[in-house]
Amino acid sequence: MPIWDEPFHDGSPRYVPNRPTSLGDDFDVRLRVPHTAHVSRVVVRQVHDGEPFYVTAQVEWSDDCAVWYRATLKQHNPTVNYRFLTDAGASSYQWVTAVGCSDHDPTDAGDFRSSIRAGAPAWLDDAVAYQVFPDRFARSGSEMRNPPDWARPATTWDETPIWKGPETPRHFFGGDLLGVEQHLQ
Repeated sequence: MPIWDEPFHDGSPRYVPNRPTSLGDDFDVRLRVPHTAHVSRVVVRQVHDGEPFYVTAQVEWSDDCAVWYRATLKQHNPTVNYRFLTDAGASSYQWVTAVGCSDHDPTDAGDFRSSIRAGAPAWLDDAVAYQVFPDRFARSGSEMRNPPDWARPATTWDETPIWKGPETPRHFFGGDLLGVEQHLQ
């Protein structure tokens, strides 16, 4: 089944329109189900004190492409896990989690999460972030320090990195934080 024919939820404001801010708050979750999925029922699984319980979702609206289901959950803990179960007939069901759709009961690790903790700062929405790995970014030009015993030092800076095999994590280029700093100026 193509991904656009599968039920969808991503935790964004369109799918969680009233985010909880305190313990005990009720919050709605929506699931968009394409007509091609032939789903007749949606329930939401939530866990409270280690015990799963289920809330039946109701049809909120339907458009030319999909049916939108809505269920109201309660924020029992600072972080609440939930997932959807769709029923497309007597022998066909599907779990919808943050890692995708599954025809078997997945682990809780892939569940959607609702949290009352503050989100990312507002400036992050327009920010660009870089992750720099100093060892392979730049040497400062000073003498290369003695590599650790586990390392397999590169013979030149332009040496092709080892991409596979047991030597991959041992390949050492000797870049350092001073080399990164020099490139920021």
